[in-house]
Amino acid sequence: MSSPPPFTGYVPRFEMPVIAPPPANYQGALLDYYQQLEIDLGLAMSGPNNEFVDITLAKAANATNSIPVDATLFAMTGGFVRHYPNGTVVPSPDSFTSPPEGVLVLTVWLEDIATQQRAFPADTPAMGYIYYVGVDQTQTSAILRTETAKMSDAALRASWKDQQGAAPAAGTTLDDLIDQHNARVMMGLGAVFVDGGTPIGKAAQDPTTSVETYRFTLRMTGGGNPVTYVSPVPIFTGAPYYDL
Repeated sequence: MSSPPPFTGYVPRFEMPVIAPPPANYQGALLDYYQQLEIDLGLAMSGPNNEFVDITLAKAANATNSIPVDATLFAMTGGFVRHYPNGTVVPSPDSFTSPPEGVLVLTVWLEDIATQQRAFPADTPAMGYIYYVGVDQTQTSAILRTETAKMSDAALRASWKDQQGAAPAAGTTLDDLIDQHNARVMMGLGAVFVDGGTPIGKAAQDPTTSVETYRFTLRMTGGGNPVTYVSPVPIFTGAPYYDL
């Protein structure tokens, strides 16, 4: 069960999966903003054909501030988000099993795919599914509940009926409806629609490191058939030049 499609006037977007851009009121240079965060961002290719990207976000070893690392994950496009917990089979080209940290899957909205197909170079595939492999389940659940709470009463009630087999009984509160649907989202049984750039979760922390470190792997498929993994590197490289 999913929330309804976006409203008329929806605007496709393309955003990075981690590290939010400077706030709208920031007046300085972009490089200065990112340097003052004092974080190290690591990217490493992985996967059978180097089509995955392992992303590490850590506090810089020589950091002088006490600002904690913000490991918030963002929707790269608009679309439907759901979470697959440890041990579940994730719908994907290789049907991989979710690790203990869990997986977020963003099903890219059709209008975003069409917009990417118009804007991206011919050799850069539009994104169809985006997988964030390795998320903190507790924090991700709280973040997605915020988005679930934006759903209409009718959609939440329909989700309840779909799950329970009957309409909500008298006395069922809005919080009950939200919690029930959010639980479905976290089990991969339901989804919630988000705009591009929306916070959708938190990367999992690596407890074995001496400095604050978070890790996740980004997988991506193209928007065509058959559904196959594609490398996000060309998309990252061209990002500053896209005009969606």
